[in-house]
Amino acid sequence: MDSYSCGVTMARFKSVVACVLILSAFAISCTNADSPQSEYGSDADYYMALRSLESRDTETAMRLFRQAAKKGSPAVARRSQEELSHLGSVVERIQNCKALYNTYNDEDALLVLCAELINDREYADVIKYTQNIDVSTCDTQLAYYRCLALYHKRDSRFTQEFFLWCTARPFGEAQNTLLQSIEDADPLIQFRALVFNREDGNAYLQAKQILSEPQKLLPQIASDIGKAFMRGSTQFAANAALLDSAVNEVPQNCAFYLWFYAGRLYEKNGSSVSRIKDRLSHAMQNANDEGQFDNACWYYLNAALKSSAAEAVNEVEQYRTQWHDPFYFDDFFDTLSVRLISEHMWKQYYRVATLIDGYASNETVAKFSYVASQFIEQGYISFNEPTEPIVLTLLSRSLRSGADFYYRLLAATALDVPQADIEKLILSYGNKTERQLNSDYETLMNGYADFGLSEYIYDEWQKYDAFISQDCVVRLAGFLRDCAEKANGNSNTYYEQSIRMASRRLVYPEAQATRELLSLAYPTDYSASVSNAAKQFELPDYMLYALIRSESFFAPTVASHANAIGLTQLMEATAADIARKLKMQDYNLEDPDTNILFGAFYLEEMLRRIEDAPVLGFFAYNGGISRVRSWKKSAALEFSPRKISNDLFLEALPYAETREYGRKLTAASAIYGWLYQNEAPLEIVTNLLGLSK
Repeated sequence: MDSYSCGVTMARFKSVVACVLILSAFAISCTNADSPQSEYGSDADYYMALRSLESRDTETAMRLFRQAAKKGSPAVARRSQEELSHLGSVVERIQNCKALYNTYNDEDALLVLCAELINDREYADVIKYTQNIDVSTCDTQLAYYRCLALYHKRDSRFTQEFFLWCTARPFGEAQNTLLQSIEDADPLIQFRALVFNREDGNAYLQAKQILSEPQKLLPQIASDIGKAFMRGSTQFAANAALLDSAVNEVPQNCAFYLWFYAGRLYEKNGSSVSRIKDRLSHAMQNANDEGQFDNACWYYLNAALKSSAAEAVNEVEQYRTQWHDPFYFDDFFDTLSVRLISEHMWKQYYRVATLIDGYASNETVAKFSYVASQFIEQGYISFNEPTEPIVLTLLSRSLRSGADFYYRLLAATALDVPQADIEKLILSYGNKTERQLNSDYETLMNGYADFGLSEYIYDEWQKYDAFISQDCVVRLAGFLRDCAEKANGNSNTYYEQSIRMASRRLVYPEAQATRELLSLAYPTDYSASVSNAAKQFELPDYMLYALIRSESFFAPTVASHANAIGLTQLMEATAADIARKLKMQDYNLEDPDTNILFGAFYLEEMLRRIEDAPVLGFFAYNGGISRVRSWKKSAALEFSPRKISNDLFLEALPYAETREYGRKLTAASAIYGWLYQNEAPLEIVTNLLGLSK
């Protein structure tokens, strides 16, 4: 067995052992009092087999899995056969894997079979079972198994199939690992490995040599040449010129990459925007699929934006009907929004709001619609016609905000939506998603809860989420929350898993959300600690819950890339200063009580020192109080003689992270206040932003 297979196998083994040892201790506490065996019939054998595995009774587990594989419902029968593939002697495992493949005859079953055969060095069987696969399109792990088997058997087909696997699709760790064992590999494969391993200088030299024969180019090689030219040399203009000179000689399916990287190289060189846009325009014309078109279009629009915001708006008008994935352009529109505001291009902002409706994501359209409405309301834009119908249209469009509570709530505030309609407004959140619901998968997933097998739920949910209903997700997420609470703080993992499951379904629902789903996505974990800290520092509970959810998703030991730690994501230096002020010598930021206490102290300090609307305290918590004061001073000068409202001030902030942070905390505060304190969410939004009523 080679090192890559061994590494994968051992990693999986250690992961399973760790989960069993850590989580099985809590599974018993989550077991329902009434036995569900009679309800589940033959399916019960599967769940009882899993219990037997936990107690290390492999013999009983295998017997029960066999029974469930024969008599269970379709999903349970398959999972039972899959479990059997890992149990017993080598002979038994191989037999069970073959039975799995013979029964289901799909790629997933073939992967399980080949993994076992590779581990047992049954290379001839791997070759036999994979003889009909296409290594250029199948699962890359399956292609790895086939090429590895061909290599070990010194099969004459190895050279051709390994070349195809390495050159016809993205090059990854599997290809790179097998390549280490091969002497005198094809130069094109070696080149791809240089690019993959970021040996940029050598890759660049090889790229120039390969490009000398452009007519022989392959698409993936063309892509890697572009990467090597971008990373391996600072001669950007010269490298772009090389691509220009070769583009008419390469095969048609390679042309996109040469045009695309020529445009990006000219951009890095600081060449004229017209030259950059010309190359990227040709890239769009030569795109081989929708993803390539959108990628080139994104760079094209950003190049236009570097020239001027007005030019970018004109290009949006031209290309809005041609891009394919509206979410792909969200960050471009976020940057465009800031540019238009900072340059006081109010009418152009309104123009974008009208142009992108139906073409950009609901979230982006909601933002532009709401902000444009406020520019009109506050007198930044004037019309030679009554503005009330225009504002009403914009605000109504902003209510349909997809997976964005913030603009939905702002629009509702501006429209003074009656309190009686708020629940429907909030629960209609999300981007409706069609699902092929499958009752067998729901039975499988519900069984994990009914038999107290909490440790299996999250991983299985990730596989079957597309096939189970909202009601099923609510039940499973609620069960995991109950398990976390019964564990008395010994298993915070279940809290995090529960909120992630509920939040994902909230964003991508197949039906209108319920209060129960919303409460699982916006939970009140660590309620005693939150209540005590909020009371001590005179903060609303909902504000502290919103802070924790936005900062850490209630994961008490999470650390950011900047090494901010715990539930409220505090830096060590900040925490040390807080500890000094609270006269605490010893503290642990991974302790929930301590972290919540420190976070509440720091938030209250920011709110008190900022002496303005609470949302500015949120900005200070994220970006630092000095920056916020500087931004506020600059905005006062830029928007003079008008006083900019805080909802528009948020949109003008130069840091995307801080803008999004303010939106998240404002919306989450309103949701928490409505769910748990019976407070009017629109009142919370108004107070947090300091908006006039």
